[in-house]
Amino acid sequence: MFFRTFIALVIVIFLCPLALYSQGYFFIETYDTKTIRGFRQNWDIIQDSSGYIFFGNQVNGLIQYNGVGWTPRHLPNGNTVRSLENHNGNIFWGGVGDFGYIDSDSLNNFYPRSLRNELDSLSGNFTDIWQTGVSSRNLFLRSYEAVFKLEKDSIKVINPEMGIQGLFELGNEIAVQIDSLGLFKIVDNKLHALANSGDYVSDRLYVILPFENEYLFLSRQQGFMLYDGYKFRSFETEAADYVKQHKVYRAVYLNEQEIAIATLSGGIVIINTRGELKTIITEEDGLPTNIIYDLYVDREQILWAATDNGLSKMLVNNPVTKLNSQQGYEGIPGFLETLGEKTYIGSTEGIFYISGKENLQVVNNSIARVYDGAKNGDEIWAATSEGVIRITERGTQNISDEVFSSIAAGHNSSRVFYGVQEGSIFRLELNGESLQRKQLVGQEYYFDDLYVKDDEVWAISSAEGVFRIGITDTGQKKYLVPLQEGDQYEKVGIIEEKIHIGTGSGLYTYDTQLDSLVIDSTFNDPELTSMQVNRFKQCQSGEVWFRNNRKIKRAVLKDGSWEVTEDPYRLIDEGESITTITCGEGNSMWFGGSAGIYHLSNPDWEYNHTFNTNITGLLVHNDSLIYGGYGEPETDFELLFKDNELRFTYAAASYIAPEENRYRVRLKGYDNNWSSWTAETEKDYTFIPEGTYTFEVQGRNVYHKLGTIDSFTFTVLPPWYRTVWAYIAYVLLAGSIIYALYRFRINNILREQRVRNRIASDLHDEVSATLSSISYFAEAIKKSPGNGQGRRFVNLISESANDAKEKITDIIWSIDPENDDWIDLLSKCRRFASDLLESKNIAYELNIDESINRPLDLQLRQHLWLIFKEMITNAARHSEADRVDIRLTYELGELTMVVQDNGKGFNKDADSEGNGIENIRNRAKKIKAEIILESDIKIGTRWILKKKL
Repeated sequence: MFFRTFIALVIVIFLCPLALYSQGYFFIETYDTKTIRGFRQNWDIIQDSSGYIFFGNQVNGLIQYNGVGWTPRHLPNGNTVRSLENHNGNIFWGGVGDFGYIDSDSLNNFYPRSLRNELDSLSGNFTDIWQTGVSSRNLFLRSYEAVFKLEKDSIKVINPEMGIQGLFELGNEIAVQIDSLGLFKIVDNKLHALANSGDYVSDRLYVILPFENEYLFLSRQQGFMLYDGYKFRSFETEAADYVKQHKVYRAVYLNEQEIAIATLSGGIVIINTRGELKTIITEEDGLPTNIIYDLYVDREQILWAATDNGLSKMLVNNPVTKLNSQQGYEGIPGFLETLGEKTYIGSTEGIFYISGKENLQVVNNSIARVYDGAKNGDEIWAATSEGVIRITERGTQNISDEVFSSIAAGHNSSRVFYGVQEGSIFRLELNGESLQRKQLVGQEYYFDDLYVKDDEVWAISSAEGVFRIGITDTGQKKYLVPLQEGDQYEKVGIIEEKIHIGTGSGLYTYDTQLDSLVIDSTFNDPELTSMQVNRFKQCQSGEVWFRNNRKIKRAVLKDGSWEVTEDPYRLIDEGESITTITCGEGNSMWFGGSAGIYHLSNPDWEYNHTFNTNITGLLVHNDSLIYGGYGEPETDFELLFKDNELRFTYAAASYIAPEENRYRVRLKGYDNNWSSWTAETEKDYTFIPEGTYTFEVQGRNVYHKLGTIDSFTFTVLPPWYRTVWAYIAYVLLAGSIIYALYRFRINNILREQRVRNRIASDLHDEVSATLSSISYFAEAIKKSPGNGQGRRFVNLISESANDAKEKITDIIWSIDPENDDWIDLLSKCRRFASDLLESKNIAYELNIDESINRPLDLQLRQHLWLIFKEMITNAARHSEADRVDIRLTYELGELTMVVQDNGKGFNKDADSEGNGIENIRNRAKKIKAEIILESDIKIGTRWILKKKL
């Protein structure tokens, strides 16, 4: 009896770690300290409502993982996080002498906020918060010294007489284990002994899980026990001895039927609710260590492990498992075939097998290179570099030293196969212990694949075409299809009793009526008729598996129509080459690739989970973070126009294969449509116009399932010159300009009116006296017609009329707008002076600068002309001079006019100034010009006028 028990224990301890989940190993990914940006030792794991996962680290406090990056955050009063709990939408943490919850700071970064200050000084002295639990809508945290109960507005402290060893959720109650006293329930903040729990006074309890209508207790002495609320009974499980030996520490439900148990030296143990051992996951399977501190199952049913050497992620609830070098498998498979309870794998590194009770094994320590293999009845023949190897349930046998590159099963006998050797096809039959062969065809072609149907062998040559060869008459035909350049013939087989050919340009079938290969469009998948089909396999009627366009696809016949599915199988063929597809036991499938062997235990499996897409950050000018992505922003975001260069970062909280997640984005109010799907986890926008926008992002995971849409609304303020105040200023400025233009117009009108008034005054002053003289002279003639004065009066009338005409001409010229430039004015001055002085035989010199480039308005033109005319007239008529010098120049912004004669002059002190001189002075004053008169009876008269232009 003792010997049997010992043998059983040895089997459990040494063979159970090699037990397999559906003949394969989970996808396991380990994150080291460099990746997680934290210390190697991790204590607890939790996921929040957004999908972020938080880890309690020994040195770096809290570490957040969002699917793209890892962010550590130290605690306010320490660095170690021992426990985590999700309660009322918040993540609570327990550390060394401290506890609190995760909050968001002013930039929406996550921040561990402490609640220690809410405790009084006596209650504030405690050590590590090792465990947490939720019951009756309250949160409980356990240190060795006390239990802290977080109620709505207060923290209750429960202090037992002895130290507290553990805290557990027991239905709607909390149970604690008191050192040397046993198990108690907390009811109304008081401790009540748990019925019949005396065995746990000295036996340390580590796990309590709900189990149907009872509770499952795990301790290190009694092991697995069930408790119904009153009494205990043993729970029988194949894992009991292993778990006891390797020290249970934590446990969690993987799904409704399976439980994962963390141990401190034996890795992770998985059992079902019937107590059957499903598997044990250790370092040999990919864990970084066998010391496991916590296990957590996230929303996608992924198992996470907090270990003593980093973190691990395991797809334990996924039907796809894998064999690779971690489990001892090497090479690229040439065949995969199931025989009895074993699945055989022939690869470039030898022949292996695997079964539900054994680890991956090498057949007879074979190191032969396997080229191909086929199953016929209860035998498998393998074509290897050392000859043909026959595999049966009794073992293996080398039946020939001849080397064949391809091999196919015959259809009439289990001992008949067909093989390719140096361009020839042979019929192979085992007669007793000897292998007999018969050549069917011999030629220079290299055949890549064979299939035997009825009395014919179908063979393909990748470059040459498809050959149909008779077994009895050895006649042959060759078929070709129009392939794309660079494509080739890749696979021959049977689907729905018809020969099919997989090519680089799609799937073809043999049409017996046409005696040719035609494209097969019956599967309603455009990729199957145009893209590479290098492998296919039909295991049962109405179901076909393809490797098409680098993807695994399953076609199922439903209601007379084929439905092709690919999304659930995207973990198979991770960018590698799949060389074999094989039917397994039941409805399972095997796929052999360059990176390992995949086993699909449940082809009908579908991904039925939801996940969040999260905006993880918003940066201005690619360096200034203004939104950290944790929690909702408290206020609407308004950005200055100069800050309209933005970068959004985002991540999908689907952790199955985060590197395969894809994203699409749009900026509502800026983009019309969603972007295409990309692997980019950030999006830049530059020169966004002012306005209100909503950025939206949606993730898609490896199974092409869509995540939620996350959004962020913000407003880009207009630049200062397009603000409301600027527009008010523009209105005021425009009003001012309009008013100024209005005033300018009014002033012009008034000025024109003043010009009119002045012209009227000039007409009155200059002409009316002359006209009055004419009238007077005419009356004198009438009264004394015979008087000898008549001729003199007529001459006076003539002179007066000419004078009036000249004055009127001057006034008309001065108001004509066509004369509004210096050239006309100076030319007129030149002509007038020369005509008048020459008519008086007075010598003169003119020095007039006609290149003046300054504005000349009507008033300045009129006064300058009349002043000049008056000066020249006075010199010509009254000075009795024989020479006049005239100079009119423009220099340094100043106009200078000089008129000098050598006449008789006059004494300014003795003689009173006449009307002409007074007119000159008045006109100079009106145009704000400086006027100087110099005259002497000996030297003559000189006028000087200076005017700033």
